[in-house]
Amino acid sequence: MIAEIIYSVDWNLFPQLFVPGAKKPKQAAVFRIFLSKVKQLHTDFLLYRNESIYKVRHNASVGLLEKMLNDKFDPNQRRIYINNVQRTEDLRVYSFPEEKEIGVRTDQAIGIRTGNNFNPDSPDFKVFIPLDIQPVQQIEIDGLIIRIKAQLDYYKLYAKKYELVWIN
Repeated sequence: MIAEIIYSVDWNLFPQLFVPGAKKPKQAAVFRIFLSKVKQLHTDFLLYRNESIYKVRHNASVGLLEKMLNDKFDPNQRRIYINNVQRTEDLRVYSFPEEKEIGVRTDQAIGIRTGNNFNPDSPDFKVFIPLDIQPVQQIEIDGLIIRIKAQLDYYKLYAKKYELVWIN
């Protein structure tokens, strides 16, 4: 709140404060022309500041990722959501050199999976996006996907993989 006061500038007061003869209309107008670039830089700075504060306040938690995606791409209806992929617990079988006993009590069939069957590219979470926000043309769809992935890549944890899913 105090920072907002610090960064607010009365641009109409500048010519009177910094130019001795700026009380004359022509000199004040010339000074305002030179001041226009500084105004633009100040506006750019404030936009960058607000964007940086927004980024700092968000992290890789699912709730904040959903909030960020909905703020950016579906602000009115907020239908974008994220689900973690459910992974099943594997039965672990130890070899003889490890000297561990195998004890399994189950009435179900047991499938043994080797390391070759593990898919390292399977996603850790899925992002569900409504078809309503999908543009019509393919180039616009590609652009939207790139923007969504850029947002997710910025906030998500490094080793996490995700998949975008379009829903009705």
